[in-house]
Amino acid sequence: MQTQFLAGLPDALARLQAPAQRNDTDALQAGCVWLKGGTYTLGHREFAQPLAALEAAIRAGDNKAVTGALDEFSCRADLGAYQPPADLASPGPEAIRYALREMTPRNAALAEKFVFQLGSRILDMESAVLQNRTSRLDADCRWINRYAKLLRLD
Repeated sequence: MQTQFLAGLPDALARLQAPAQRNDTDALQAGCVWLKGGTYTLGHREFAQPLAALEAAIRAGDNKAVTGALDEFSCRADLGAYQPPADLASPGPEAIRYALREMTPRNAALAEKFVFQLGSRILDMESAVLQNRTSRLDADCRWINRYAKLLRLD
């Protein structure tokens, strides 16, 4: 998954730049949340600052800051030449493959979707705890359990 994620960074940036040029804040926000979830889930904390700046700029409606945050993300990713930090402690796809009883194409697709969304869900859970929003926390826990059942995780 690390390799797929890193190889997909140029496309991810393009998916952010296109709605930014159209001033489509909904699509831009959705792309940012997806990318932020993937970066957190896979342990790429080096992208946290530009993605947080991007989210803040979107909320503020500051097009200049959106462009700056996208430029910063592009620089940090060094698209085409990016290598993860040497100390990155990520189990990679082997941990998920190990946990799956049967690695079918369907399970592989579900596992990839689960991993990319998990980071965002964990951030939602952290926010829900801080805001004492138990119904949001409960919904996120149900989401994780639903995927665990679908993937038949051990």
